Amino acid sequence: MKIQSLSVYPIKSLRGIALDRAVLCPTGFLHDRSMMLVDRQRRFISQREFPQLANIAVNAVNEGYFEIVFPTNDRQIIPYKFDGPAYGAAVWNDYVNVIASNDDISQLFSEFLHQHVELVRMDFSMPRLDSTRVTQQSLTDSCPILVTTTKSIEVLESAIATSVDPRRFRGNIHVLSEEQENEWQRFFIRDLKFEAIKICSRCVIINNDPFTGVRNHDLLRSLVVSSGDQKKARFGLYCFGPREGEIAVGDELRLIE
Repeated sequence: MKIQSLSVYPIKSLRGIALDRAVLCPTGFLHDRSMMLVDRQRRFISQREFPQLANIAVNAVNEGYFEIVFPTNDRQIIPYKFDGPAYGAAVWNDYVNVIASNDDISQLFSEFLHQHVELVRMDFSMPRLDSTRVTQQSLTDSCPILVTTTKSIEVLESAIATSVDPRRFRGNIHVLSEEQENEWQRFFIRDLKFEAIKICSRCVIINNDPFTGVRNHDLLRSLVVSSGDQKKARFGLYCFGPREGEIAVGDELRLIE
């Protein structure tokens, strides 16, 4: 089994950045879901309510900056660190300390969405535990790192008789594998040990085209039916890894029996 692709999503619910190498940190992958957009009530927003967020491209620039590109081709370089006002914001039932970006950056997002939003970055000096209270996480919904496999995509495609882009699941590590990830408990990549937390419960975002946001696929319902679980759709394995290190596309993944 080998890593086929690696991704991070600097701004929660926007497009991701494909990586050749990913750096590990206490909250998962460096820069992953380190930022989010919040509304006037200081609650996070996502593609659940605003599927058009998928239209905003995110490009790597260098260690300190990344670029966002709107559908109009308006571009903005954004630093990974902000120096605006600090306050508390909500991610589901968690209240997280965040730091605001400058008004000009937030205004671009507000104009795109036709409502007031603010871009904020997590204050990493105030740790946030994952949903199982096992490890730290950034602004992810539940847990630090999401793993998917080519085998699980193949099984799903066979069940619903249509092709599925794995990027709909917004994972961090996509593995070329003849096995599904569901039953994995522990594995090594290089000499770095990763441990499973739980299977990921899915939401309506997987119905969104990952590049246009158009809801052109009833994948959520299909996943419920194909899994035989009439209550929840599940796909992908949440896990956590070491607090530091590096992995790369092409690295071998070895299961621990």
